[in-house]
Amino acid sequence: MIFRSNQGTNLHLLKENNGINIKPYTSGRITCHVASTPSVINGGHVIFKIRDGFGSILPVAVYQPTGLTKIASMLIIGDRIEVGYGSHLKSNNQITLNLEYLIIKELVKVYNIRNPTCEKCSKNMKSEGKNKGYQCYICKTRIRNGVKIKTEKNRKLKSGLYIPEPIAHRHLTKPSSRYGMEKRFNSIEIKYLLKSTKWIKDSGGLI
Repeated sequence: MIFRSNQGTNLHLLKENNGINIKPYTSGRITCHVASTPSVINGGHVIFKIRDGFGSILPVAVYQPTGLTKIASMLIIGDRIEVGYGSHLKSNNQITLNLEYLIIKELVKVYNIRNPTCEKCSKNMKSEGKNKGYQCYICKTRIRNGVKIKTEKNRKLKSGLYIPEPIAHRHLTKPSSRYGMEKRFNSIEIKYLLKSTKWIKDSGGLI
């Protein structure tokens, strides 16, 4: 006999919620922005806060066995992400989202800002004070109207999907090997399934 199973499908994470609708001991997913700098706590776990589009703020816990703590610790405030979660009620009645997968949708750009370079020595110049310009500490060249140089910093983080190590998978967690294998139904198949479902219900059978 062949049985249909929901194991390894992420079925428990299909429902998209916002922060105000999340109840304790439920699962789902939420699209949000990182709202606090991630911090590492005892045991190597990572905690950070998220903010949804309605202003709700919730803490997210990334546990060390998931293998995602390094990725989570590299997030910064403003990054747009999607979190698959199982919600848990802490002793202080605070709902915490235990991360089950992470999708990085958009990374905030971060810049390095430095003083202008001396045209003679090719060294970074020293500021002489607010609105007083810059001076080269080697050749003493001064510029009055110099501006700081801004260059984009390499975040060492890529957009995309991050899932836990197999040791941290729940029985419904979709393994990496199953991504891209989702069942797609055409209109004929959908009509057949609906018709079959109606016949089973009308005949008193179980689905």
